[in-house]
Amino acid sequence: MFYSYSLWLIIGNEISIDAAGIFGGPTWPARALEIPLKHDQKEWRTKLAILLKGLVAEARTNFEGKLTYAAGTWEWMMPWQDLNLDILGINNYLGAHGEKQDPAVMDEKYLDYLSLYTKYGKK
Repeated sequence: MFYSYSLWLIIGNEISIDAAGIFGGPTWPARALEIPLKHDQKEWRTKLAILLKGLVAEARTNFEGKLTYAAGTWEWMMPWQDLNLDILGINNYLGAHGEKQDPAVMDEKYLDYLSLYTKYGKK
């Protein structure tokens, strides 16, 4: 029996909050407080895009598999088409914001949200 496996490399996870320098604040909780205040500002997205492009370039010199990034929900406005990633990974959890609705309605809303990412031509 032959099995085919695909190995992916996740180049980062919610870097804009996990790493200092994208959002202000010396700690994770301090940076988390910045997100609702600055999520629509271009400056942090530019910083994150530059960092991700560098990580992708470096990873491609040492890894031949597919590359992805685990994005936080506030990172959805990134220029994904310009980052040379193979797969978009979105950390979005059904009901994560305490919604109390019919599960079928929640499933539909979740799928609608995820369909926004198909415009980038990624899986």
